[in-house]
Amino acid sequence: MGNSGFSRRVCALFAVFVLGAVAAPFAQAGTSGSSGGSCPSSVVEHPFALDPFSYYLVPGGTFENGAPGWQLNNGARIVDGNSTFYAHGAGEKKSLYLPSGSNAVSPSVCVGLLDAVVRLYAQNRGMLLLSNLQVNVIYKTALGLTVEHPVLGLGIGGSAWMPTLPMPLLADLTGALALDGVTTNVRFRFKPIGLGASYRIDDVYVDPFKYI
Repeated sequence: MGNSGFSRRVCALFAVFVLGAVAAPFAQAGTSGSSGGSCPSSVVEHPFALDPFSYYLVPGGTFENGAPGWQLNNGARIVDGNSTFYAHGAGEKKSLYLPSGSNAVSPSVCVGLLDAVVRLYAQNRGMLLLSNLQVNVIYKTALGLTVEHPVLGLGIGGSAWMPTLPMPLLADLTGALALDGVTTNVRFRFKPIGLGASYRIDDVYVDPFKYI
């Protein structure tokens, strides 16, 4: 995809975020398919309101059964209280709490090298004007080195649950080890930053841009 096409897609995603923040999520699609390249098949969902792109859940990304495969560091823990959007399913009751100084690393997930987006729901529990939720992508390079880069610092401004911006990974996957020429495996680190920063997150999704 050329730069102009990618720019149009980013603009479309931003418009989706602005509109979707004030509406309820779409119902799940409930179908299954490949996430692109050699990535394994995954259940396709539409968990963000007015967002036409399709997503699949990062393993353990609802936190309903604990955090299997996740690394919870420095006080990160599962707590009662779900995102008020109930994007993955009605009746869910859990989310991941990230107090100041903590971080959490997701399990590995397969994405496209050129087109991939991560998106989730978050709630700012700290000082509203002085804190961000930093999202990093972690991957191995073709030389076997593990590297980590920020994707986007998210300023969730209010204390209510909100969908984050769609976060494209295009620039961050430069030099990633290709599994089949078009896909790679990545993990995500979620970390509150800033004075008194504290967040809850829920329903963590990836769109590898296979499903349009």
